[in-house]
Amino acid sequence: MYTEADGLWVHLQREAQPFYELKSGIAYEGYRRLFSKAKETKETKEAEEAEEAKEAKEAEEERYSLVNKLTNGYIAILLTMTIRMKILAFEREFL
Repeated sequence: MYTEADGLWVHLQREAQPFYELKSGIAYEGYRRLFSKAKETKETKEAEEAEEAKEAKEAEEERYSLVNKLTNGYIAILLTMTIRMKILAFEREFL
């Protein structure tokens, strides 16, 4: 058997007592979910959020990969230019 009870303070107007507690309670045996749609909605929302997070992570990885490729390309160009300049300097000095 399950029991639940709660109270709610109500503000009274033009009364000697400014507040009144409205009490309610219920007792029942067992339970079954009446609003399973709410659970489905919550699960659907969680699945959508997980999918969005996955897509955001993939986009970030792709952007990072592109930046990495560009950076590596620039480094390769700079190294090639540096080596070429050293070769030219060597040729001028010794040839």
